[in-house]
Amino acid sequence: MPDDSGASPFYRWQADIPSPGRLLRSEPIGRAQLPSRAGSGQRMLYSSSSDFGTERAIAASGAVYFPKGKPPRGGWRVMVWAHGTKGVADVCAPSFAGLDTAESGFVDRWLKRGYAVVAPDYEGLGTPGPHPYMGLGSAARTTLDAARALADDQRLADELVIAGHSQGAHAAFGAGLIQPHYAPDVHLRAVLVAGLPGEAGFAHEDAASSRSASPLAVPLDPQTPRDSVRSLRAEGFDPWIAVYLNYVSSYALAFPGFRAEHWLTADGLKIADELSKACASPTLAAFMASRRPASDLMKRDLSDIERGAARFRRYPAPHFSMPVLLVIARHDALTAPELSFNMARAACARDSAITVRYVERGSHADARAELGRSGPDFADAVLADSPMPGDCASLAWPGRG
Repeated sequence: MPDDSGASPFYRWQADIPSPGRLLRSEPIGRAQLPSRAGSGQRMLYSSSSDFGTERAIAASGAVYFPKGKPPRGGWRVMVWAHGTKGVADVCAPSFAGLDTAESGFVDRWLKRGYAVVAPDYEGLGTPGPHPYMGLGSAARTTLDAARALADDQRLADELVIAGHSQGAHAAFGAGLIQPHYAPDVHLRAVLVAGLPGEAGFAHEDAASSRSASPLAVPLDPQTPRDSVRSLRAEGFDPWIAVYLNYVSSYALAFPGFRAEHWLTADGLKIADELSKACASPTLAAFMASRRPASDLMKRDLSDIERGAARFRRYPAPHFSMPVLLVIARHDALTAPELSFNMARAACARDSAITVRYVERGSHADARAELGRSGPDFADAVLADSPMPGDCASLAWPGRG
């Protein structure tokens, strides 16, 4: 896959990359790209590491938004915001393109509450190289390293929380799991997630496809799928083809010999290229509306290669050393809500403190809205050292027990 481009020269680091979590450079963000309640903001480039290539050193990008006024004694509290799916092109990086309206409103809630917001872009968004969409270690590390890169900023307190939605929930969840051994210097007090794509963390049942199976809880019921990797329906429209086409950039990182033309038809290559250059909704919506059969796009079933790459998306055994807030929209059509619940149950079984909030009616976006409402209160309580025992003792899927 060719290297995408389009972001400014700021995002291209030519010198050696130091150890993870070092600020490489920064620049002010213009007023037009700031949330309404931000007093100022800066774009930043920092060092991190990728789990594609044995902890390969990378430069990653992001932004930080400061509340208005002067910081309090000890600095503003910090919320690290892990964004949802934006696309895989450099120009989709939120630090470059800016926050969308809904996300800006979400960030404003935290700024109003007195939190500075650190917002990583993840590997390969903004910066050179492919973006490993839904790569867990990569996203988790760049999330933690964004906070480490600002450790010397006297405007910021040294304690923080991480919040994430959708792809960002995956990143935040992973960050909480790896923080004790990857970034013990980060004073992470809580993890808050909504719209968690829980199926990404489940072990595959066929041993040939799994190098790091996670011993998670059994499915909620026999009808709940345990494995997110399945063969695509070649002769008709299968919506999962859109997910796998977004994974193509990950395959280029996971398998150095990968060649997209060996797997995709000319039409498939064209659509994959369009998706790789577009930011989220319009191009994807047009493709979904076309209802193209997978056989028009694939020479070989992409799920065959996904079974090998899926190990990069799985969580380690889910134990958290900090409180976790998990928001689940029960009718979220873009994730598997019952599997998100299963992830909570698996974490509870490993002595984690998990608080679950359900959105009874609503969409994937409504889960983020609920996180914006309940998240700051949860974070305030944790940072005030209030006891947060969680819901594990009474955890049950509503209406089922």
